[in-house]
Amino acid sequence: KAGTIASLGGILFGYDLGCISGALPQMASTFSFTERQQEMVVSFLYLGGGLGAAIGGSLCDTAGRRTAILVTDVIFLVGAAALYFSRGLLVILIGRIIMGFAVAVSAIADVSYLHEISPTEWRGSVVSANEACISLGFLVAYILGYFISLSDPVNGWRTIFGISGFVAVIQFAGMIPMPESPVWLREQGRLHDANEAMKIISGGDGWCGRGSTSDEDCVCGQGDNQDKNGSQEKNKYVDSPINTTYSAIDDMQQPHSSLTTVQGDQHGQTNYSSLLHERSRISENCKKNLRQLLTFCQEMHDHRRQVSIAVFLAIAQQFCGHTNILNY
Repeated sequence: KAGTIASLGGILFGYDLGCISGALPQMASTFSFTERQQEMVVSFLYLGGGLGAAIGGSLCDTAGRRTAILVTDVIFLVGAAALYFSRGLLVILIGRIIMGFAVAVSAIADVSYLHEISPTEWRGSVVSANEACISLGFLVAYILGYFISLSDPVNGWRTIFGISGFVAVIQFAGMIPMPESPVWLREQGRLHDANEAMKIISGGDGWCGRGSTSDEDCVCGQGDNQDKNGSQEKNKYVDSPINTTYSAIDDMQQPHSSLTTVQGDQHGQTNYSSLLHERSRISENCKKNLRQLLTFCQEMHDHRRQVSIAVFLAIAQQFCGHTNILNY
C-alpha cells in the first residue's frame, strides 16, 4: 500500500512534465504568447527543477522521506492552483517554477522512500514500478490533453494543469497514515520508532526480522549495528588525511574542566546546567553536520569518475531532441 501511494509521485512527475504539450497551444492562443514567451513557459519548469534537485536531498535527510513527500504534495497543489487561476504570463511562470521544484523533490523523496521500505528481494521491482509510473504519467498527460483540448478548446489548459493538483491531494491523503521510512528513523537515533515503522510495513515483524523476540532486543541490535557502522565509517578513511579532521571533530565534544564546577545558589546551578546541556547539544549537532560534509566530500573525491560520467550523460541527453518532442 505504501509503495502504491508513493508511486503516485511518479505519475505526477511524468504528468507535470508532459502536460505542457497539450496546454501550450491553448495558452499561446489565449494570451497571444510569442515564441520566446512559449519557450519561457516550458523552460521555467526546469528552472524550478534545478532548485529542487539542489536542496531536495537535504530536505529529505532533514525532515524525513514521508514528510518530504507530503510537503511536495502541498507544493504540487499550490503550483497547480497558480496555473489554473493564472491571468497572465508572470503568474504562469511562477506556477511553472513551483511545479518544477515539486517535480524534482518528489523524484528524490519517492525513490528514497520506496527503496527504504522495500524488502531486499523486491527492492529493484518496487523502485522500477516508480519508473513505470513516470512513463504512465506522460501517457496520461498526452491522452487527457488531447481529449480536453477537443472538448474545451479555449480554457481546457486550466483543467489540464488542475488535474495534477487533484492527484497530489490523493497522494497526500494516502501518505498521512503511512509510516516514516524506518531507515531514516534509525539514522536519527529513533530506534523504537524505526522498529514500529518496520512492523507496520512488514505486517508484524520488527526491524531485526523474524528472529527477534522483543522490541528491546531489536532496538539493542540496531544500536550495536549503528555503533559498528559509525566505527566503520571512521576506519574507512584511516589512511586518509580526512581522518585527522575526524579526530579534531571528536575533540570538539570534550568538556573543559574549568566548566565542571560552579559556585552559587541552586537557581544559578540549574541555569548553568541548562546552558551546559545546550552547549553540548549544539556542539554535537555541529560535529554531526561537519562529519557528514567531510564524508560527502571524500565520497565525491573517491567517485569523481562516476560522478563526472553521470553529469555528462545527464547534460548530453538534453541535446538529443527528446525534450523538444516531450514538451512541444
